[in-house]
Amino acid sequence: MFCDRHGGCLQDSNQFHAVCLDTDPPIFYLNDISKRIIQLITIYNSFDGNIKAAYTFDAGPNAVLYTLSSQVSQLLALVSHFFPPDHTSESPFVIGLSQTTPVIDKKLAEQFQVEPIPGSLKYIIHTKVCCCHVNNQPLPSPWMT
Repeated sequence: MFCDRHGGCLQDSNQFHAVCLDTDPPIFYLNDISKRIIQLITIYNSFDGNIKAAYTFDAGPNAVLYTLSSQVSQLLALVSHFFPPDHTSESPFVIGLSQTTPVIDKKLAEQFQVEPIPGSLKYIIHTKVCCCHVNNQPLPSPWMT
């Protein structure tokens, strides 16, 4: 179900950035960290052959990641491992919804041929898609399972 909804998100994001590069002059929204996040999600999804996370980007290099609630801890562990906080900052690294400290799956981490880049992300905002309301009655969001 997630793949049906979010496989297109990955393709749309990739296609948008391809079109930006094909303009004259080219538009560069993504930076090196953005590209590393794309790589992280691509490898994460190929680990067991299922799309478990999707990405898109705001009007800049900031990634927006989507996943199911059952995958949040694992994805947060990966992002925190490969993009760890700069320990000189006094600000919290993960803000938003509360989350237990994630532990990275060693077998999964071994799939990545990259070194962590401390301080490359300022923070992670952990949130969720909210429900819609009709006549002041909440409707379950199709994105939440």
